[in-house]
Amino acid sequence: MATSAGRSSEASSNAYYFSWCYQGSCTCQVANKTCKIDYDNVVLYQPGQTFRTLTDPLEPVAGYFFGFLIEKFNSEWPPREKWPVSRRLPRNDLIRPLFEYVMANGPVDTGGREVPLAMVAAIELMLTEFILGPTHRKMTLPHTYPQPVQRLLEWIFEFTNNRISEKVSLSEMAEVSGVCSAHLCRLCKEHLGYAPVDLVYVYRLTRSLSRLGVGQKIETISHDLGFASAAHYTRRFEQLFGKSPRQLRKEMAKGYRPKLPKLPYMC
Repeated sequence: MATSAGRSSEASSNAYYFSWCYQGSCTCQVANKTCKIDYDNVVLYQPGQTFRTLTDPLEPVAGYFFGFLIEKFNSEWPPREKWPVSRRLPRNDLIRPLFEYVMANGPVDTGGREVPLAMVAAIELMLTEFILGPTHRKMTLPHTYPQPVQRLLEWIFEFTNNRISEKVSLSEMAEVSGVCSAHLCRLCKEHLGYAPVDLVYVYRLTRSLSRLGVGQKIETISHDLGFASAAHYTRRFEQLFGKSPRQLRKEMAKGYRPKLPKLPYMC
């Protein structure tokens, strides 16, 4: 859901709702509670809460929200009078890649069809981690990769969460992997199908899908995710997904879900 500048929106539901402010800021009103929601703030609403968002006419705002049902209220959660619950997403928070996965792949309307188990698991984990507090854990990998590849993937996960707009060099990747550049390239091609530097771009391109979905400009996405230019981003995007960013954005708005590369840390 993308919210235009200067608008007011209101919603009430028997479902829980996650709302992520992806660009700009807005004011949220729930009953007698008013809070300012800035960039990278996530708010969780409980069933029955009517919430209203107000935006500044001079400041563009982009956000995303989705609703879901759960069977019972967990005793570990904050008291109902403390809701809605909000917090900012740290760059290395586990919820961030999960939220981006749901944004890029979640069904807009299931039409009564069963939701895929991977999506259910992602939302359940998001809910638990959001309620219990920020998580700064390392993602675990299957022990089927050689140690240099294992170390590289762990480094890429941290890099794409904390330094995603920075330039990446093969020499740095080889250093963290503990092998020479040539050997690292051979290992990555054999076990992952990509050259080491290309791997970073694949993760960046996949992350850009959620930004396309909320209407961010191509120029903004390319700059924020570390591409040399919008043309560079578009060229890499077409190589990976077979469509231009603008074309894929239009298709995603109609419910199309692009196929993601099968790499670690991608659901």
